[in-house]
Amino acid sequence: MTRDSASYPGEFPGHRLFYRGISADQVPGNYYVWQGPDGSRLFGIRLGDYARASFFHLVDRPVVHDRGRGDQSHDWSAGGKPFRVCGTGSATPYHFHLPPTGWHPERIEEAFAELESVDLGTWETPWALAMECDDSTGPFVLTPRIVAAARGLVTNGKEIVHGDLPEFVRRAREHFSEHGGEKELTVVTGEMRHPQRAGVWTDLYAEVQATRMPTKYANRRAEFALQRKAEPLATVAWCLGVEYPAPHLDRAWSMLVQSHAHDSIGGCGMDAVDDDVRNRLRQIEIVCACVAEDAFREIAGRIDTGDVPSEEILLVVFNPLPRRRDAVMRALFPTCVETDVAHAEVAFDVVERAIPLPDTREWREPYKPVQPQQNFVDLSDGRHGVAILNRGLPQYEAVDDANRTVALTLLRCNRNWSSIRLAHYPDQPGMQLQSTHTFEYAILPHEGGWEAAGVLDEALRFNVDPLVGAAGPGPGDLPRTRSFLEVEGDGLVMAALKRGEWYDAVVVRVSNPTSSQIAGAVRVAFPVAAARLVNMMEPDVEGELGVDDGRIALTVPAKRVVTLKLERAQV
Repeated sequence: MTRDSASYPGEFPGHRLFYRGISADQVPGNYYVWQGPDGSRLFGIRLGDYARASFFHLVDRPVVHDRGRGDQSHDWSAGGKPFRVCGTGSATPYHFHLPPTGWHPERIEEAFAELESVDLGTWETPWALAMECDDSTGPFVLTPRIVAAARGLVTNGKEIVHGDLPEFVRRAREHFSEHGGEKELTVVTGEMRHPQRAGVWTDLYAEVQATRMPTKYANRRAEFALQRKAEPLATVAWCLGVEYPAPHLDRAWSMLVQSHAHDSIGGCGMDAVDDDVRNRLRQIEIVCACVAEDAFREIAGRIDTGDVPSEEILLVVFNPLPRRRDAVMRALFPTCVETDVAHAEVAFDVVERAIPLPDTREWREPYKPVQPQQNFVDLSDGRHGVAILNRGLPQYEAVDDANRTVALTLLRCNRNWSSIRLAHYPDQPGMQLQSTHTFEYAILPHEGGWEAAGVLDEALRFNVDPLVGAAGPGPGDLPRTRSFLEVEGDGLVMAALKRGEWYDAVVVRVSNPTSSQIAGAVRVAFPVAAARLVNMMEPDVEGELGVDDGRIALTVPAKRVVTLKLERAQV
């Protein structure tokens, strides 16, 4: 089965397609079940060595271009009338007035034989997936002709179908349903960050965690400006009767998603691409600052300070986090913790990672000791520990040495080159980061493990500053101190506070990254007519919750994310 596509394979409800981060060491075949930390399961498909480009390289290139899979160059004498503006740098490609395509049906049988031998022969179902796409490629107009011609040459009882990914997933699941079900498949757990023992180009590329670090730093600032300040402040103001700035927040989310394309946030493109990403991130911060300021001004204007003399200047403080703040001690502390594991925050979770690594020196891509993180990494022996908190530094290494050193990556400076084309781009110096940089981190010694010490709360306090504004006295309908929303339950984290995407209600998203079920509550200051559990897409109701004077009790299982829809009562 082939498919035309211009991007990576996607994700469908209940399914996941992988090729980076999972190999034959974890899944001998091509189908598996991926079990999440909360016990939920997804049907998984592991693509072969040529992943999303098997049909493109093994069939399309020889049949259409009369080229082998590794032939990346074009000889000037081969024709096609190539053209390129001189002096425009490596970011400008060559173009062809007469694209050197053709039709070489004599290579079809050979091409399909290699496709089956190299990439399709091990699939456990009667169908195998041959993807036809590569970076920035458009539709392949000759694919239907290739498929039609190949049908007449295949004589081993096999069929060639020009289909799409949803059709393939449906057929695969039907097959397992008819032959013992998915319960017989290999069950894998964890982050799926495994390098390749062998293969072609399904490498993990762990180094991109720290490539163009200023962009990573700017990205985290933009994420926090949107998720932790602008959206929560706008939601509180909306509950007080102010218009919700949906167009501005939607635009900020759109620019953030555009900045997260794999080569964009990875920092492995040309300098101009990184410039565009940085510009979008700056625009997000500008938009979010305006949204937060407008909302903060409206909230401050509602505070009753009519009894204060008119010449006084008042400071209004807004805490964007759903818990009261305490002082955070920041000190340098040597990391000499006796442990073989580190804990690091990732999206909606805190994961445990082994510090000693297996010997993979003979692998195609040996294990890299560097690991991704969000706001902290922690080492603890159960009695004492040390956490390294950071602001926008996404990579660390827990060194396998006597002192259990934690190395926090500040910069990774390298030349720009393509591992596929084996080409260097000396006119793209942006990755060398030749300028002045300022980064922030904090060292937090603590008792017990990260959960008992509340390290995640401390990391969020370190990253999310209160907003402070100067205000003049005057009448209002709000008291001088008020909690608009509070999350009860040590270990629970508020991941979102916003207006619903599809309805006029407040949405609160809460995660439990700990290893235990937590009984907690969400307490709000506005009247609630009904509280419901919904899924992350928000439209489907999964259960009703009781409301007791603004307090909504809930129990969040370990490693689970729950979303609450709070319908406001009319007052």
